[in-house]
Amino acid sequence: MERHENVYILGTSHVSKESVQEVERFIKKIKPSMVAVELDPARYASLMSKKKQKTSARDAIKRQGIKGYLFNKVGAWIEGRLGRMVATPPGSEMRRAIETAQSRKIPVVCIDQDISTTLRKLSERLTWGEKMRLFKGILLGLLISKRKLKEELKNAPSKILVEEVIEKVKRDFPSLYVTLITERDEIMAQKIRVLAEKKDGPIMAVVGAGHEKGIIKKLRAEKR
Repeated sequence: MERHENVYILGTSHVSKESVQEVERFIKKIKPSMVAVELDPARYASLMSKKKQKTSARDAIKRQGIKGYLFNKVGAWIEGRLGRMVATPPGSEMRRAIETAQSRKIPVVCIDQDISTTLRKLSERLTWGEKMRLFKGILLGLLISKRKLKEELKNAPSKILVEEVIEKVKRDFPSLYVTLITERDEIMAQKIRVLAEKKDGPIMAVVGAGHEKGIIKKLRAEKR
């Protein structure tokens, strides 16, 4: 976890039991006046809904672009596969953050960019070279030993591992890096900044591990 003044940023893994436990433990420890989550209103509603919401492929492609739509589908399939390996559905740590906050009457705020906007930008920017490297990476990932992968997924990723992955994405997939990481770091940092100015008590933000360092860096840069 990173801290800047009265803001705490907790980086999590979306399919880690450890992250689910950490979220609840830190909310109870910090007793924040507000919990911010790496979700947009649509994903929040989908995550917390008991009924699975259906969207036609045509509507999704219209909003997200064909490449964004396919990227989202592949990403959801991979996350679902990993989640089944460790019996932790994707987004479990976000759900636990929301439920823990609600049980303690702590307001919950969505701070991420609308998913359709993110995917549409990705569809417009992703180059053919990046797509081929991404496809190759997915195929190689599927060849990893299931036992080894399951063991690695039990724990939240270390900061060193996260930084290595982020650097690789930045080098090999610049469009992906800008769209999924840099721009969203800025958007989430800006929303957190506004919330912090309105709240006297601490604010805790639950975000993917790949965003933790970037958001803190942008929050600190604003004060220089």
